[in-house]
Amino acid sequence: MSNRMLWVLALAMLSSAVAVAQSPGTDPGAPDTLYISSVQTYAGQKAVVSVNFFNDEEMAALTVPLAWSSDDITLDSLSYVGSRIAYIGTKPDSIYNNIQAVVFGAIVFFEPNIQPGNGLMVKLYFNIPPGTPDQFVYIDTTSVGPASLAFTNPNATNFIPVFRSGKITIGNPQLPPRIELSPDSMVFEGVVGFPILHFRRCRLPTSGRER
Repeated sequence: MSNRMLWVLALAMLSSAVAVAQSPGTDPGAPDTLYISSVQTYAGQKAVVSVNFFNDEEMAALTVPLAWSSDDITLDSLSYVGSRIAYIGTKPDSIYNNIQAVVFGAIVFFEPNIQPGNGLMVKLYFNIPPGTPDQFVYIDTTSVGPASLAFTNPNATNFIPVFRSGKITIGNPQLPPRIELSPDSMVFEGVVGFPILHFRRCRLPTSGRER
């Protein structure tokens, strides 16, 4: 059996483990959390995004589907070096660059359960091609097929951890302009006529009399 088929089988087993678990339960103790780092990079470089997690009880499986908001970049690979789950033998992952998504996780078979703690789960390596426009790329949770975000404890109870999204800042993107209103009045400004420009300004009082 090819390595690809083995990984597909492992990913299916991971999804099945979550599917047959009990309905999402209540997370005991402090809220378990999955949180994504935010990084800055430039066109022609790579972006390395850390996916981290906190849990205060033992875990037997983790399922994490993520999506990113731009098709200008692609996910090249994942690394578990230095991860809290590096010791686990079964860590399936599938990259879907066509839909800007990835699914990864871990399932304990013969190893000890994932112990309580806080730290790195995996690092994601994104390719930022030359010429990529300056932009913010947001990384959030999603669902891919049967895979949805879940932590599963040794009693086969799965629950959804608190999720904190991250982003990749490429270059120096500018935030869109914001419209702010004065608490005492609203000012409207417009352009009348073309090519000669005139400015017309009016002020709407908030009380019954003009100011």
